[in-house]
Amino acid sequence: MNRLIERELSKIFDHELYSLKPNHRPLQQHPFINDDLPNRILSGLVIIKSNVKEFTSDGHGVIFEDGTQIDHIDCILMATGFNISFPYLNETILSVKDNKIQLYKFVWPSHLIHSTLAVIGLIQPWGAINPMAELQARWAVRIFKRELKLPSHMKMNENIHERFNQMCERYVTSPRHTIQVDYIEYCNELADEVGCRPDILFYLLNDFKLGWFLLFGPCTPYRYRLQGPNQWKDARQTIFTQNERVEYPLRCQCRNRQNQSIKYTIIPMSIFSLIFVILILLIICKFLFE
Repeated sequence: MNRLIERELSKIFDHELYSLKPNHRPLQQHPFINDDLPNRILSGLVIIKSNVKEFTSDGHGVIFEDGTQIDHIDCILMATGFNISFPYLNETILSVKDNKIQLYKFVWPSHLIHSTLAVIGLIQPWGAINPMAELQARWAVRIFKRELKLPSHMKMNENIHERFNQMCERYVTSPRHTIQVDYIEYCNELADEVGCRPDILFYLLNDFKLGWFLLFGPCTPYRYRLQGPNQWKDARQTIFTQNERVEYPLRCQCRNRQNQSIKYTIIPMSIFSLIFVILILLIICKFLFE
């Protein structure tokens, strides 16, 4: 997978040619996307240099590892990242070591006797953070209201250590990679805790159009309002029209809106989708005739 990504990215922007290729593989670090950087480098507005070795004695120049030097620098940005800290809390409540914090599923301090403190939004996702923070908050509220219970301290600690090990295996060693989560996987994990994860197979069998959108459409927060606590009656229709709302501000007012609406009401039945439907029917028949 890493090799495939490197090959495809190099077709657009050869990082090695621009002296920007890192020592690690693409999936071993949180991605950074910038479409303007290649043009800025080619136009000379951005100059690539080697790592900084030291500053000059007067404090206004920089000496690089390759021996080159730049003097009379106006501003230096120290892009060193962030340190996780909670200075307003006692260390017995929340402690951080090497930018690592003992939080069950990045929400609950595992050592507290009572589940009265939840941390919301302390994650670095491959995707939008707001839907995840909302699910974390929904879970926290249900715990605070005693509608749900957390597992034992031992099980929570096991989960924490397992996550740390997974991150160590997947990402390059760095203080930056201690709170990494994948968008869909983590949203579904939280939704399981809340009790609002949609049963896609159920919808494919009973509401195929909705099931299709859930399976192949974008994973937006509306899907977590279809069932379980705090359902929203308009969630189904909102899922069907989410693409229209994304493109609505970009449409030309002179276009025929009727033609635009037709674009989103047609579900393309490709060969893959046809095979998928056949497989579902075969599974149903198997259960019916066994």
